[in-house]
Amino acid sequence: MACVNESVVGLMDQGCGGCSLDLWEFTSLVQSWPLLFEFLVDHGVLLSEMRCGQCGAVLELAEDSEFFRCQRLTVTRFNKKVKRVRCRFKRSFKHGTWFSGSCLSISNICRITYLFLAMRRPGSHFIRSHCHVSQQTVQDWSHFCREVMLSWYVGESVGKIGGAGSIVELYGANVGKPKYKSRRGRSDEELWVFGGIERNTNRIFVIPVEVLTSKSLMCMIEEFIMPGTTLMSDCWQTFDCLSDHDFERFHVNLSMNFIGLDSGANTARIERLWCDIRNNIPRCGLRTPQFVGYLAEFMFRRRFPDERERMHHFLLAVKKAYPLPK
Repeated sequence: MACVNESVVGLMDQGCGGCSLDLWEFTSLVQSWPLLFEFLVDHGVLLSEMRCGQCGAVLELAEDSEFFRCQRLTVTRFNKKVKRVRCRFKRSFKHGTWFSGSCLSISNICRITYLFLAMRRPGSHFIRSHCHVSQQTVQDWSHFCREVMLSWYVGESVGKIGGAGSIVELYGANVGKPKYKSRRGRSDEELWVFGGIERNTNRIFVIPVEVLTSKSLMCMIEEFIMPGTTLMSDCWQTFDCLSDHDFERFHVNLSMNFIGLDSGANTARIERLWCDIRNNIPRCGLRTPQFVGYLAEFMFRRRFPDERERMHHFLLAVKKAYPLPK
């Protein structure tokens, strides 16, 4: 067995109750397949045993094996004849899991995933050289990771923010607006993003929408913001509908001032949030399918800022997105 960090062994003895592993500890973990397997089983992304699909026997994974095998012997008697039938059920332990369909070893997949989660903006060259995989493999597994994050983001219950005495800053942006018209008469697909941030708690919501109208705006505000909240926004015409509902609104004309001269209103926090989102999304991610994945990645990283704990929360998200077969 390869040399394993003692802190990793202690963690596996205690079971996972919210693990935190730095790069060195995780590297030590993936060097030992028994410890890595136990780590993934504890997080609910791999099975240590399963039922035979033919005879219903409980199967355990043999050491150094990638398959659940059933060799149960069934004896039946008919008149004076005895018939012995051995079950030949066989199934890969990757079947039905997040790792299924890949030729990579689980250890290498975990290395790629950890580096993707730990780095602020993952460099494909760095992951490629350390995991000894191709550029296409890095791109594929980065996409698979974003799919898990998107599933987490859709299922994450943000809850309503704001309330009486609270201030929420609003922002809406068109992230898919084409800079130039296509010579063939086609334009890129447009995508709107609407978001808000509560000043006291810094709780946020960011929602991608196809079209941002006054009607869709009010639907999202009623879903994510509590009545009686003080809203601050720019002078965009779509926000004018807020005055007709149970919200107090202040606005600032950003083309002239950063702070409202009469009200002192400003949208500095939401503007900073939007800058962070744009800075962490490459230009190639501005098409609708890619942008939603990059947005989910940004929200996941913001929700779990400690890179040592991201692998734990990511595996819990994998567990929900890819429930294990029974």
